[in-house]
Amino acid sequence: MSSSAGSPEDQIQAVIAAVRNTPYEGVGAALAAQLKAVDQWAATVKDNAALVASAQVARAQLQAQQRMLDVLQNESEVVAQAMLNAARAMGVPGA
Repeated sequence: MSSSAGSPEDQIQAVIAAVRNTPYEGVGAALAAQLKAVDQWAATVKDNAALVASAQVARAQLQAQQRMLDVLQNESEVVAQAMLNAARAMGVPGA
């Protein structure tokens, strides 16, 4: 980061905030909406085994994406906390 971006304290706070403030809720809501749409579609094609199988695959993929999002969110918080701890250890005021 350049010195024109603010003090080192401001810079580290901005980086930590960026890691913590990723729009996980928005992505989670989008995945939930897609999952609901797949479930609704599956209900409409319940008499077609091939389409039901396709819906099941789509559902499994969306559920896997939801789990990956949960892991990413948890790992991002761990990274943010580690960055904060490192900043404190280096004596960055306000960290």
